[in-house]
Amino acid sequence: MTIHLKGITKSFPSVNSGPDIPVLDNFDLDVPDGAIVSVFGPNGCGKTTLLNIIAKIETPDHGQVSINGGDNQRLSVGYVFQNFRDALFPWQTALDNAAFGLRAQGLPSAEAREQAESFLKQHHLDFPRNNYSYQLSIGQQQTVMLSRTLIQSPANVLLDEPFASLDHTARFRMQNLVISLLRASKAATVVVSHDVDECLYLSQELILLSKRPARVLKRFAVPFPYPREHSLLASSEFAALRQDVVAAFLKEVQP
Repeated sequence: MTIHLKGITKSFPSVNSGPDIPVLDNFDLDVPDGAIVSVFGPNGCGKTTLLNIIAKIETPDHGQVSINGGDNQRLSVGYVFQNFRDALFPWQTALDNAAFGLRAQGLPSAEAREQAESFLKQHHLDFPRNNYSYQLSIGQQQTVMLSRTLIQSPANVLLDEPFASLDHTARFRMQNLVISLLRASKAATVVVSHDVDECLYLSQELILLSKRPARVLKRFAVPFPYPREHSLLASSEFAALRQDVVAAFLKEVQP
């Protein structure tokens, strides 16, 4: 397994000096090379905390985290944050933001910019290259952040609401592009989304979480082969799987 979590438990201190707030409870996760796994659950149940633990931004209270990053020439973990606007550098142009990861890996600035421009042109990612991030639309900012991560071809990819600010046309196009790139690079991928359709369309398995403290309520295999077309969302098979996920979710969150 490329991403392996075993018995992860995590709590945060209460703001009112009360007892700690449990977020994750004895959580297990295994994601092999090339697999795309989606995580779906109630608001505040710990989905982003889970990604932060995988990225080693947060440290679990208990449990084991193992991330295999491949060879030393490949970035171990690429992370598209939910608060992507805060992850972009306002003093850099859109192109320089997209090329940042390449520069961080040691490429000279000119070469990093050239590779970033080539990647953007190849995949028809259109935004004003010389505008600063604050001069871009929200959707363009999110596209820059996605590009910055995917350009590096990381061994493991974490996506936290990666398409939330895109309109439907851009979202559908970016979903297919991301699937194509992830499948080609054989990255182990965990995607968090509040959209059931998006989770099912992107992934090979949907993991449904409970209310906080989060534990795995149910795992849903997604049997549809790649490549996928968005007409799949209108099929009876997709509707039946969606209904099963929604029914299990509502059973958990309704009083």
